[in-house]
Amino acid sequence: MIDLDEVIASHGPDDPSRYIAIADHFLQLDDRAAAATALDRAFGLTPDDLDLARHRSQILDTLAVDEHGLAWRFVPAGTFIMGSAVGDPDERPPHPRRVGAFWITEVPLSWTREHAILGWPEPPSFPEREEDREAAFLIGQRSKIRRYYCDDRADRNSEADATYDRKPLVGAGIDEAELLGERLSTDAVRIGLPTEAQWEKAARGGLVGKRYAWGDAPP
Repeated sequence: MIDLDEVIASHGPDDPSRYIAIADHFLQLDDRAAAATALDRAFGLTPDDLDLARHRSQILDTLAVDEHGLAWRFVPAGTFIMGSAVGDPDERPPHPRRVGAFWITEVPLSWTREHAILGWPEPPSFPEREEDREAAFLIGQRSKIRRYYCDDRADRNSEADATYDRKPLVGAGIDEAELLGERLSTDAVRIGLPTEAQWEKAARGGLVGKRYAWGDAPP
């Protein structure tokens, strides 16, 4: 995959048109990942260019993958500015951080999808494992929290007809995360929790120096 950091070092200041030309070159070679990397850098420099934003989005859409009932989105490799000068103290100071390309699920995992992947009964039930009573107890305690926060209904006065397939899973411990990663992984593909840098790069949506994934406008 093309290393845009090396391109910058050898050719001077950032120029969006150069990255667009690089992307076109790699599209001719049918290397969509490299093209997406170049377009991602160009978009970060000129996020208001609607044609560029549309082109970048189309290339990224072709790299999306559906597996295990989950939609996975490609995040191009590159250096981004991590942290914030106006956020919490542990976010300061903003600093450049290099991250390799990776895929991340489009939306957080739901409680129902977690159980489906692990082969457990539909929530709010949980597996009673005689050989591991402590793990079963912990999952049971987390289930009490999830019955409220993961309930998709607006009216939660009763548990009748409750569903848990839209809202994000909460209260997950590292043991569950590792178990999910093991269940989803193969010899060729390893799946696990994103690092802090991977999460922040994905959440920024390719924008540079903006507070939110859509820009600086309030939510």
